[in-house]
Amino acid sequence: MRRKSTKNIGPQPDPRPPKRQRRREKVYLRTKNSLLRAFLFIVFCLLLVSCFDKGDCLFTNTNVVKVSFMDAAKPLQPKPVVFDSVFLPFDNLYTPSGDTISTLMLVTNPRVNETAFVFQYAERSDTLVLGYSTQTLVLSPDCGSYNFQSNLEVLHSTFGDGRVVVTNPRLLNSVTNNIEIFF
Repeated sequence: MRRKSTKNIGPQPDPRPPKRQRRREKVYLRTKNSLLRAFLFIVFCLLLVSCFDKGDCLFTNTNVVKVSFMDAAKPLQPKPVVFDSVFLPFDNLYTPSGDTISTLMLVTNPRVNETAFVFQYAERSDTLVLGYSTQTLVLSPDCGSYNFQSNLEVLHSTFGDGRVVVTNPRLLNSVTNNIEIFF
């Protein structure tokens, strides 16, 4: 028996009807079962309503002060600095291994209204005392309470006059930096 070869067959016509005669298909759920449609609609509505039962426990605050070191000659350009250590008077916060850094995160104490930091670098030591106010807020009984710190200000600085600038007085996660120190 001889097989037919597909090589010699010419182009085949499109079996679908022309575009003008084609029927548009619906994109939504293709089922004729109205009970299934009604059930899915009710489940979808219940899922949407259940999202609004409890309040959102979004904590946008932090107790971290974000410090950027800037070049005094070029105010918009960061300046990397080598620190020997950065610490609270009684705790060690940062002990680098000879790395140059242009940003630093300093942790504040929410139990008090001011925190002092000591920066040691290049045989020099500078002190920065930050003041802030702490409020305890309750979003909802399910979320509990949290501390919200704001009104960040420089109480004392040995870096020099005008060298420490508060760019954002609120301690939030979304803030890129709170303080700029010019070297």
